[in-house]
Amino acid sequence: MDPLSALSIAANVFAVVDFSSKIITLAVQIRNTGDSSQLTQLEQAADELQSCADLILSQWPGLPASQHPPEEDRVFIKLADASVTLSREIVNLLGKVRGAGAHNSKRTWQHTFRQTFKTVWNKDEIERFAKQIQGLRETLQLYAVVSIKTKLQRNSQKLDEVVSLLDDRTKTSIPAFLDEFSNLKAQGDQILANQQRSENAAQTRHEQLLHSLGEISLVGGRPRSRQRELEPDEIEQIERTILLSLWFPTMSDREEIIHKAYAKTYEWIYCDPEASQKPWDNFNKFLTGQLGTYWISGKAGSGKSTLMKYLIQHPNTASLLQEWAGSEEDLIITSFYFYYKGSALQKSEAGVLRSLLHQILWSRRDMIQVAFPERYNSMCMSGTGSSTFEPQAPELKRTLTKLVESYPATSFFFAVDGLDEYDAGNEEMSLLVQLFQKFGAHPNVKVLLSSRPWVVFEESFRECPRLRLHELTRPDITHFVHDKIKQHHRLQQLMTKHGDVMENLMTEIVDASSGVFLWVYLVVSSLLEGLSNHDTIKDLRARFLELPVDLEQLYHHMWNKIPRQYRSQASRLLQLVKVGTRAGSKLSLMGLSFAEEDDAEYVYSAPIQPLDEMEMVSRLDEMRVRLLTRCIGLVEVHTSQDGQIGGGDDPEFTDLYPNLMEAKQGYPHVAFLHRTAYEFVSSPDIQLELDKAATGSEGDTFCAEVSLLQSAVLRLKSFSDTNDSGHDVSDTGCVEASPSLLQSAAFRPKSLWNTNNDGHAFMLPPSLLGLARLCLFRARILDQASGSPGPGTRLLIEFDRTMSRFLEHYEDVSCPWHWSSALRHQWINRHAPTDGLLGLAITYGLTRFVRESLQTTVPQTQRKAERPLLDYALRPYLLFPKGIRIFIPRQPAMVELLLQHGETPNQPLRSSHNSATDGSTVWTQFLTSLFDENDWEVEAPVIIKMLVLHGADLKAWPTLSEKKGFRSTLEMFRGLLDQRRGHYIFNLPETESAFADLFLLIEERGLDQKRGSSGDIGQSKDWKGKLSLSRLFQRRGKK
Repeated sequence: MDPLSALSIAANVFAVVDFSSKIITLAVQIRNTGDSSQLTQLEQAADELQSCADLILSQWPGLPASQHPPEEDRVFIKLADASVTLSREIVNLLGKVRGAGAHNSKRTWQHTFRQTFKTVWNKDEIERFAKQIQGLRETLQLYAVVSIKTKLQRNSQKLDEVVSLLDDRTKTSIPAFLDEFSNLKAQGDQILANQQRSENAAQTRHEQLLHSLGEISLVGGRPRSRQRELEPDEIEQIERTILLSLWFPTMSDREEIIHKAYAKTYEWIYCDPEASQKPWDNFNKFLTGQLGTYWISGKAGSGKSTLMKYLIQHPNTASLLQEWAGSEEDLIITSFYFYYKGSALQKSEAGVLRSLLHQILWSRRDMIQVAFPERYNSMCMSGTGSSTFEPQAPELKRTLTKLVESYPATSFFFAVDGLDEYDAGNEEMSLLVQLFQKFGAHPNVKVLLSSRPWVVFEESFRECPRLRLHELTRPDITHFVHDKIKQHHRLQQLMTKHGDVMENLMTEIVDASSGVFLWVYLVVSSLLEGLSNHDTIKDLRARFLELPVDLEQLYHHMWNKIPRQYRSQASRLLQLVKVGTRAGSKLSLMGLSFAEEDDAEYVYSAPIQPLDEMEMVSRLDEMRVRLLTRCIGLVEVHTSQDGQIGGGDDPEFTDLYPNLMEAKQGYPHVAFLHRTAYEFVSSPDIQLELDKAATGSEGDTFCAEVSLLQSAVLRLKSFSDTNDSGHDVSDTGCVEASPSLLQSAAFRPKSLWNTNNDGHAFMLPPSLLGLARLCLFRARILDQASGSPGPGTRLLIEFDRTMSRFLEHYEDVSCPWHWSSALRHQWINRHAPTDGLLGLAITYGLTRFVRESLQTTVPQTQRKAERPLLDYALRPYLLFPKGIRIFIPRQPAMVELLLQHGETPNQPLRSSHNSATDGSTVWTQFLTSLFDENDWEVEAPVIIKMLVLHGADLKAWPTLSEKKGFRSTLEMFRGLLDQRRGHYIFNLPETESAFADLFLLIEERGLDQKRGSSGDIGQSKDWKGKLSLSRLFQRRGKK
């Protein structure tokens, strides 16, 4: 075999190895993650693999058995045979998947592949293929290359002889050919350079266009050059809107509950580690020098968050950063604290980026237009400065990068605590670290990060300066132990008689701590309790020795030490705090007191009036003591340092609200001592113990969700309003006793609510409506809790009665509207009858309450209310002042319940201002809302499929189909999919699967409707195959 043929076969074998490796890699990724975005790439690799195998067969079809090839050619025979065999096995295995797809009706290959992959390709098959690929690669490297080299050496002499026989004309043509090749290469380089210049010019034109758009306004629907500059208040409104779009209520909540560093601790970090002979990288040099990223690691409970808060607030940090930046004016310091129990934004990439950007732009308003030029100019043109937007992570990353690059003279300092509390997998955590390291690579950026010493962070930060906190805190722990214990009044007596023994005991505590400050805090608290109990030195030592040195084991020990008579109360309190503070919620100390109310009938008998201050203070003091004596230090009471209430992303997440009495107490609220405490309480074995301990003597089970709903209703009934002048309007008396009080405008609370259709403004205070939403939110949590008992309906009826009394109190006795009109999607005529609580219950997905209500209410055909019940479930919005709309996640179970009750998707909707219909139906308005809203959920395509199965009229095209030019039903849904492609929901495999099922249903049932050229709608006969699921996702991938 000649060398070129051998080289050709070797190249194709190498291609087989390459494509086989690619297929195996993709297969493993899909098998482990279920990600379908790479299915098309997998199919392309399989086609390429088959082509390579065909090439090998065409080059080396095989030798007759009688023929004996040379020794060096046998390597290529083996390589050819092995590679073709491997190719056939892989392609045949993929064929099995295609066969499963053909067997499964009209499902496309990609959709079926994801479902059948784990069955067809098991782990053993993948490992076998990997070994075969490795064997081919080693043979190719060790033998084939040597064989080709030998063949080339054999033919080298012959080649020299051939070249020497070339005549002069041939010899001169070779340099000419090489010159021509050089010319072609130069032309190619010139083409590439021209293309790059074209792209740069296009970018410049894009930026010029954006600048021009900023100078254009729309007058009478036509573009016209702006005749005037924006007024200062208009610019301020646009800037405020952008800042409000970045802000979220829980942005600073985590920092607030982190303990301040104990006096005289952590001071060492500003010292020279070499002089102190301590193993950490110089922090001062990081702040003043060229290093861009610094990592603080430490064990759980070692005090990382406390140190981060100390560094961010310490004047030395700002002073050293100013030395690096040049001046205070050129320095922007920002911080963010990830929070494992917080709201979604407190533990997400989007949350940290929004927080950092908000802090930057808040201090430098001149950067806002540079940060969001398209949005800024759009608001200038359209005058929509009051309409907020929901920025996603990709836009936020681009924006932050743009700022640090556009302002090289400005120095940025980013401090981010708790990377391990980022709610993501290792890969996403690694990508976030890489993002901050890229920021730190800019000469005008410094990044300070902290986390537990997980492997993902150890690998990412291996080249960065760092310190390991748990290795450096011994002096701080020693100071803390001696200082806290010596402050107790009994210690002097013990030191007089047993000074050496006491000193040794404190040293033992320090030695056993292993740098975990939280463990030390709990141990010292136990010893202080012993001192208060007049324990002897022997008792104190015994108390210390029985405490485990492991933090989790210490929690177990503390739980087991709770007196039996307190176990039930402790269990209930811990469960209430766990449920009441999840998802970033805040639970007030007063709310916890109401949730702990022993009398189950109190919530119904309590008057609708504020508590007097003496009763409130008494309840708060009692709860503080109960937490201290029952919850073994796992739960703490916090107050708001600056008077800010915080809470979740909206009022649903907190029962705190502005009022004078709680403001005097600092708005006390409860939280777990530490993340490890929450993890302990949430562990399955402890949860079983808590459930067992919470069970009453008569076998009645405890449900935290019921108690928290009870608490919310009691918070509502004891509502205390404060008006702008500082007067507590509750001082005028009891609501139930005087339903028409507060008629004087001086005592009416300031209302933020829009007027209704006849100009009447609702005067229900925003804080009161916030508590109403809290009740509905907790009712939703109760409805979703598995196996929850059933007092929820009675509590909701009491809630409705209470709000109706407040409406009479703030409006007048003859008010014709239901109070829910202030929380409802305001599409309906205000004078028309409403569904009241039933409509809100459908909006919030309270399936149990709705099911019971539907059994007692009149049928849809006899209802007086105009809005179809199904519309509440499909468009679950709450409308707030200035066009602010709150989206409640849809519940497929609620939609299914209403459809079973007789609701239909083709019910007509009446106009907002009169009783006539405009041709809209529940179905068409639902589809229209999907294109307009920012809030999406995975269940949307599932609900669409459900409606189609129940007869949704696919011929009833919403107005948007005409505006956007959709030609068929499937094209409209594809447009919906493509329009929202940037939303994170559409990156989830389950979303693609749900859309695939929907498209399949429409295709299989022949339900696709196509709009003709004249505007008529008919059956789409040529759609089949034009938009198969495979082509759909291929098209999305190309975009």
